[in-house]
Amino acid sequence: MINIASKLLPDTNTIETAINELNDKILSLELIENLLKFYPTDDEYDNLKELQEQSKKENKELNLEKADELVANLMKIDQLKEKLILLRTQFYFEEQIKFVIEYDNRLKNVILEIKNEEEIKIILGHILNLGNILNVKTKRSLAAGFDTNILESNFPIDINKKDALYFIIEEILEKNPDFQPLSKKFSNTMLLKIEVTQDNKGAKANGVAKEIENFEKIVSNLESDKKSTNNLKDENFKNKIYEKLENDLKLSNEILASLKKAKDEIYDLAVYYTYINKKAKKEDNYIKSELFVVTLQRFILKVDKVLNQVLSDNKIKNKKKSR
Repeated sequence: MINIASKLLPDTNTIETAINELNDKILSLELIENLLKFYPTDDEYDNLKELQEQSKKENKELNLEKADELVANLMKIDQLKEKLILLRTQFYFEEQIKFVIEYDNRLKNVILEIKNEEEIKIILGHILNLGNILNVKTKRSLAAGFDTNILESNFPIDINKKDALYFIIEEILEKNPDFQPLSKKFSNTMLLKIEVTQDNKGAKANGVAKEIENFEKIVSNLESDKKSTNNLKDENFKNKIYEKLENDLKLSNEILASLKKAKDEIYDLAVYYTYINKKAKKEDNYIKSELFVVTLQRFILKVDKVLNQVLSDNKIKNKKKSR
């Protein structure tokens, strides 16, 4: 028989009522997982049933250990396993949806940050112009965008080997002395996690696309569960869980549509700022668009580092002038 610390679980009446009423104050994902884990196997079920029948024939009281008594009582709950499986998906969904909504909101903020922050447009515009000047005698001299790896390159352009970015930041500070570190203005962008992997074809980024794929699996599970409610005999539980699944699916599809829209908007931003071959496979271009965000994160840190250097140099210059 099952060896279970049954004292950690509520009594069976409480469990049955909580299940039938979808009471999330008593139920939890951990409790549901435990109940499924402790649910009797076919052999355990048959053994216990045999003991019960033998006890009834002999008119003797069946003395069970606490763990076995719990199993015997759980067996009395109609379609318990089917209900628990449905509830497990529900609670897993409740845990995941909080993260997905937060992620979706962050994506929207990332898009707004990249669209609206003028300083980043000015800096990227200067870099594009510089690239066109450096490539003046080549076919790339009239480029409207650049590869993302350009943002991680250095352009030493004077005898002190100062990067071109240094002089771009100097110019911005002259026009706007209150210029703040970009990492503050791009707080959501900096917190966005995008996994980057390498293979023989180069770097691959998988952030938004991966979250969409994972969430689509959750939605698929909800749809399967909705169909499986037809097999439930308990009409009260069936109606409640069906209504809950309907609401969850409605919310899920709205969020899924929002995530896909964000994915397309990030792609559009990458097309605007960088060179992306629109004739290539769209999925390959989505990878490039997410690589753009990763590169932008690194570039923002680079800008902030150069900004600190320029500010430090300006302090030294001002001290010398004041002497």
